[in-house]
Amino acid sequence: VDVIGTSYSKKPGVPTNTYSNDYTYSDLREWLNQDFMSIAFTQEEIDKLDKVTIDGLNDYIYTLSKEDVSSLTYPYTKPTEYAESKGCDVWTNTELYPQIIGNGTSWLRTPNKVHGYRVAAINYDGKVYEYVDCYYVGVGVRPAIKLK
Repeated sequence: VDVIGTSYSKKPGVPTNTYSNDYTYSDLREWLNQDFMSIAFTQEEIDKLDKVTIDGLNDYIYTLSKEDVSSLTYPYTKPTEYAESKGCDVWTNTELYPQIIGNGTSWLRTPNKVHGYRVAAINYDGKVYEYVDCYYVGVGVRPAIKLK
């Protein structure tokens, strides 16, 4: 499949012609396993995390894939106050779909197969949307971990 609207990563060390939606080289993956891990967990807690191999990557913290959330009975996400303070969008429309008030969106690591700058995300209604621009700042993060 040819990728439409290509957007290549320009980060140092990333192979030429790597699409922006490649989780392997994403800022999100890097942030989760460096900055976020050191902020969210104490060293004692970090020592209890188990490294997980997913899609050939070895990480302590990762985001779920489209396939991972397909088996969840409650895929909705409620952003924390911290996430909201950092710009995570929250559904506030009381007239349209009041049952999802307070829900947010969250990134998935599944790339869009047609557009090199889009990825999948869980929307306010709990459904997976595959056409979210990977540059959009209002999407939240739902980290996944495995304990030893």
